[in-house]
Amino acid sequence: MKRLALVAATVCGAVALVVAVSAQQPKPVKVMLADGAGKAVGTATLTETKTGISIALDVKGLAAGEHAIHIHQTAKCDGPAFTTAGGHFNPTAKKHGLENPEGHHAGDMKNFMVAANGTSRRKSPTTA
Repeated sequence: MKRLALVAATVCGAVALVVAVSAQQPKPVKVMLADGAGKAVGTATLTETKTGISIALDVKGLAAGEHAIHIHQTAKCDGPAFTTAGGHFNPTAKKHGLENPEGHHAGDMKNFMVAANGTSRRKSPTTA
């Protein structure tokens, strides 16, 4: 499984921006995504909803197959392995994995598939 990192700082910055305009219609925030070598691979669009944040991915140039995207705890995202982002965002000390019977990290999200042509468009369920 390949990983594409979306750092908590990006999400926190987006949330702060969205909240600042919440008296009006919330505006989506588009974040550029890059691979471990720094090459642009697409965007993530974050949109405030009534129950949290929705993330829509539009990526290209990735290897076909299953990939993962998570919200991480640290506001740093250096390639090539993105280990500076730390663990998944987990303020309630839950277990890893969306289907964990003991509850999951707040930063866990469903995996997504990339087509044979290297592209994927996916809208996440809302994350709290």
